[in-house]
Amino acid sequence: MALLEVKEKEFEMYDILLINPINHYGVASNPLGLQILTSICKQNNYNAKLLDLSLLHKQEGFLFTDDIFNWIEEKIKQYPAKYYGISVMNGTFIWGITIAKIIKKIEPESIVFVGGPQATALKEKIFDVCQWFDYCLLYEGETTIVNFLAYLEKQTLDIPCNVIKKNNTCYRYQLTCENINNIPAIDYSDYYNARIIDVEVGRGCPYSCYYCSAKSLVGHNIRYKNIECILQESQNVYNNMNKSTRKYINFNHDNFLSNRKNFKEFVSKKINENYNFPYGCEGRIDAIDDEIINDLSDSNCVYIFVGLESGSKRIQKIAKKNLNLDNISEKIKKITSKGIFFETNFIIGFPEETLDDLYDTIKLASKLAWLDTNIRISYSFMSPEPGSEVFEKTSLENCLMVKTDGTYLDLEKSGFNMEKFPTLYFNHLYTIKNPNYDVLYYVHCASIFFPMLYKYQIATYIMFNLKHKNICKVFEQLDQFSAEEEAILFFYEKYKGELSLIEQELIIYEINMNRIFENKIQEYSQEYSYSIQKIYREVKQDKRNFLKINDYKKSPTKIVKK
Repeated sequence: MALLEVKEKEFEMYDILLINPINHYGVASNPLGLQILTSICKQNNYNAKLLDLSLLHKQEGFLFTDDIFNWIEEKIKQYPAKYYGISVMNGTFIWGITIAKIIKKIEPESIVFVGGPQATALKEKIFDVCQWFDYCLLYEGETTIVNFLAYLEKQTLDIPCNVIKKNNTCYRYQLTCENINNIPAIDYSDYYNARIIDVEVGRGCPYSCYYCSAKSLVGHNIRYKNIECILQESQNVYNNMNKSTRKYINFNHDNFLSNRKNFKEFVSKKINENYNFPYGCEGRIDAIDDEIINDLSDSNCVYIFVGLESGSKRIQKIAKKNLNLDNISEKIKKITSKGIFFETNFIIGFPEETLDDLYDTIKLASKLAWLDTNIRISYSFMSPEPGSEVFEKTSLENCLMVKTDGTYLDLEKSGFNMEKFPTLYFNHLYTIKNPNYDVLYYVHCASIFFPMLYKYQIATYIMFNLKHKNICKVFEQLDQFSAEEEAILFFYEKYKGELSLIEQELIIYEINMNRIFENKIQEYSQEYSYSIQKIYREVKQDKRNFLKINDYKKSPTKIVKK
């Protein structure tokens, strides 16, 4: 009897358990959508719990192995519920299926429903690949989940709009645009140890980029949260975050800067009402000018993400991104000169792309990477995302699985054979066949090139920029490598004869610092002919110091790390 009492106390029974699946990103961000739905369920007197498997997976350092299924099962068993809801994106869909299967193994009679961007994109087709989902909820879920739970509790007889029941051919759905100013306060307490916490500031996208599904999921019209609400919520969250010199609030909206009037109001109130939280945001580069840059700096913006996607003017038009790339380096340099960290992304593998278009991207990416230490250049490969224009134009036979991608390798380590799953449902693992070049070859080159630019900014600047190497020819050689350190060592040996002693030592120092940062070496002892730490900091902070590189005097130094 005592054992039963302990078990009941340990495993509280919930009305609803909302689950955020494992993802394959390096950092776990707080799942705003599920946080909101949890608050709404509680507001409607349901005993609701959010189980963030992505967060727990990162916190516990659990590896991608076949033991991960037992790990998931043990976590779910701790939170028995009447109803289970799983949110899925394309990158987490396979884990959503896995979770549903495990839940049905534990509680065969339980009700499992799925929602999120991938569920909305696939709609009724989602049941073709997962027999363990009982219902599929579409679009924004604040109103839908309340109506759905009322239906499950038999408070209404009709299946609500935007709910599809398995094996039921009668359903209704339509794009919904919730009033985000009516959303109840959400609980951030599980994430106060994070360095970055997402806060929702708006929804909707007025643009029509042909590779993106945003307009089909959240609509064209931008809806901003009330400025005063943004400021109060962000300050409150920031005040409760654990101490860190680099912590900040990240505004979760692709187009925070698109409405100039709205942004100016935010800046004015933030400054005049003494809200001191640092923040990061996203926007289009064509929405940023000198005045906006000053506003970002004055309002304590510390990070901005801008999707550039292609360095080719031709592809900019084809993809309907339509960015003006003229003078873009000068604009980004102005941003970073204010102490704002700038990140951008390029897409590799547009189906209409020629090698010349690709080379334009590679040349722009390297140019931007060497501008400043406060810049990160990342990449993604073109994927046929359901709900996007490019998806509608792509035939299944033109989809190519990228088996060198980190997500694919994680899934393979976990025991999945992804080739058995239909392409349509797992598009994030696929790119699109290109008639102009071998897209898999160049996608792999990109997987080495972009991390190499970021991790080895000084080494690549010295070897490829100062020594006037053709960066596109360098890029084409990267297919032979499996990691960026392997590539940088290859080029170091290749060009060593052209490098001065101080240039050689700067490169070796940067390689060793990356090894230490990535825990590849536990102890380190290296002798240098120069005061290499000081010189490295100076040249990384300002590339103009390379003009006087030969003026540095020798000063033998030994660096030891234990």
